[in-house]
Amino acid sequence: MSFRENLKAELAYQDVLVKELAALAGINKRMLDNYLREKANTPPADVKIL
Repeated sequence: MSFRENLKAELAYQDVLVKELAALAGINKRMLDNYLREKANTPPADVKIL
């Protein structure tokens, strides 16, 4: 699975909205939206997602 697929699956499993995850992770919602796009890049290792 790709990062995007894993992120989508985890959001669904945890029943968490993208804006909620962004607030919990302390990152911009737009950044998470970009990771969820079809042609998005994988985030660098130093970006804290969870």
